[in-house]
Amino acid sequence: IPQSHISEMENGKRPIGKKRAKILAKALKVGYKVFL
Repeated sequence: IPQSHISEMENGKRPIGKKRAKILAKALKVGYKVFL
């Protein structure tokens, strides 16, 4: 996931979505529901 997309997700300008949430969760070793 490009850094610019992560920034947009953090700022509410881009939806995260379940697929991206799972990718981030795996990388950060947390449950994906943290991001939804």
